[in-house]
Amino acid sequence: MKRLLRKQQCDEIQGYLFSKPIPAEQFAQQLRVGKLEPSDAHSGQSTGVLQNQRRYFRISLPSPLGATMTIARLKGKALQLGKTDVLIEDIGPGGLRFLSFIKLSVHPEVILELETEIIGIRVKLYGEIVWLRELQEDLFQYGVEFSIDEDDRASLCQLLNQFAIKLKRNSLVPGCSFIHTDKVHYLRSTNLQKPE
Repeated sequence: MKRLLRKQQCDEIQGYLFSKPIPAEQFAQQLRVGKLEPSDAHSGQSTGVLQNQRRYFRISLPSPLGATMTIARLKGKALQLGKTDVLIEDIGPGGLRFLSFIKLSVHPEVILELETEIIGIRVKLYGEIVWLRELQEDLFQYGVEFSIDEDDRASLCQLLNQFAIKLKRNSLVPGCSFIHTDKVHYLRSTNLQKPE
């Protein structure tokens, strides 16, 4: 239950998730079934698992891509801040998912810049965080939706299609900043080596 609520970015709840209060005997009978699923309030049908709402394909990476991340714009104003190392876990023309030790806020006016290498091409990607999940103490996973125009998205889509084809042939695609060590160890070691 806790994972479901976190996945939906729900910090607080009010009301009924499964049903209105029922007598203890009836609840005990439902527990014997072994599984309760929320139902669609309009149709009465069980929703089962949450549907993927992405408009674009995603590439699940065999190993994460090393990348640098910085806050590029805040409330429309350009910033010049330092960069930190992050790990990209999946990527598509609409966005990506990455790991970091830094806790950032989910806010549409915070635009990140992420830079990595894909099949020999340095790529700078701009987008906003749309969700955040704490995986363990001080390790955060983020979902980013790109803030790019359709021409840039078409170019990115072409690059990612080439990348996906190469990944299907061989998971060790040259010219990519893949990280093959433990994710947590990598993030700790690279971010500790940066000068203050």
